[in-house]
Formats: sequence, structure tokens, C-alpha cells
Amino acid sequence: WQIIRLSAELGISGKVLFAGFVRGEKLNKLYRSADLFVLSSVSEPFGLTPLESILNGTPVLLSKQSGISEIITGALKVDFWDIEEMANKIICALRYPVMSKQMQEHGKKEAEAATWHKAAQKCIQIYKKFT
Repeated sequence: WQIIRLSAELGISGKVLFAGFVRGEKLNKLYRSADLFVLSSVSEPFGLTPLESILNGTPVLLSKQSGISEIITGALKVDFWDIEEMANKIICALRYPVMSKQMQEHGKKEAEAATWHKAAQKCIQIYKKFT
């Protein structure tokens, strides 16, 4: 509740949605309604939510420490503890729609190419290298 109160105190509660657990088409609609998806996790091993967001046409800002940042190059990235840089990149993404559009297009191609089959093939190649 603290973050909800803080958004109200800052006067941004009309710009932030605290949706709770959502799935299915409602989730896809939420992704599509967002201007930017921010994953500021310190240790997200992979992170399917940024991929879901990208596939729904929403640009993303990722923590460099997240596993997904190794796969998606068409996203803004920042160290999770650098809140000044994170704020700057959020503002850029919102102020420059051409940049956001490019991120959407590039990110969608990358996300569509990131299949479980390709990941499994990489694992098999690494395994074969050491056996």
C-alpha cells in the first residue's frame, strides 16, 4: 500500500495502474495501453513479462541485471540502482515517440525470434561441446 499512497502524494496516481494479478486478454490489453514497460528488478533470472509486453507493442526499459536484457537488444537498459538514469530513460521514451516506435518494432522482431526451440538448441550445443 505504501507505493499506492506515494503515487497519490506525488500526484501521479492517474498515470500509474496497480492492477494486481491479471491474465489472458485483459493482460494483453493492459500491455497495449501502456506507454512503457519498466522492469527494474535486481535479479530477474529471465523475465517473461517484458517479452509479453514487447509482443503487445509496448517498448521496454530493462534492468541490466535481468536475464532478459541479454536477449533483447532493442530495449532501453539501466543498472537497477541508478534511479537518475532510469528516470532519464523513462522521460526520453515518453517524450520521443519516434524512438519508442523504433524500440517497438525492433523489440517485436527480437521477441518473436526468441523461441523455446532456439533456447533448447543452444543448450544442446553447449552440452555437446563438453561431452
